[in-house]
Amino acid sequence: MELFDRPDAGPAAWMSADRAAVLLRDPGREEEMLALIAAAGVAPPRPGARTADGRIPDGEVEARELPAVVGRLLEAGVDVLARGARVRRGGRASLRVKSRLDWFDLEADVDFEGATAL
Repeated sequence: MELFDRPDAGPAAWMSADRAAVLLRDPGREEEMLALIAAAGVAPPRPGARTADGRIPDGEVEARELPAVVGRLLEAGVDVLARGARVRRGGRASLRVKSRLDWFDLEADVDFEGATAL
């Protein structure tokens, strides 16, 4: 829901759908973030572009460019979400192999910015 509509810049604040929070806008910071996102490789949506659920996308990235774009955004300190979960940079990985005559076990640990996936 939009609040405090201003003709020159749109709403000055947004209320969450559940009305639990109000987000005050910072037009200067928004411009900085838009420039950073564009510099990372996110392009404006093509005319007529739609998401799978019919919405107009905020921007577009070629699939083959997505890993590089996400890497640049993470490097710049932007929180990147994929399906609602924070994307983290992969770090140290370790593999262990245990072997017997007719079987083997492979164990792996990968560090993602302090969160370890087993």
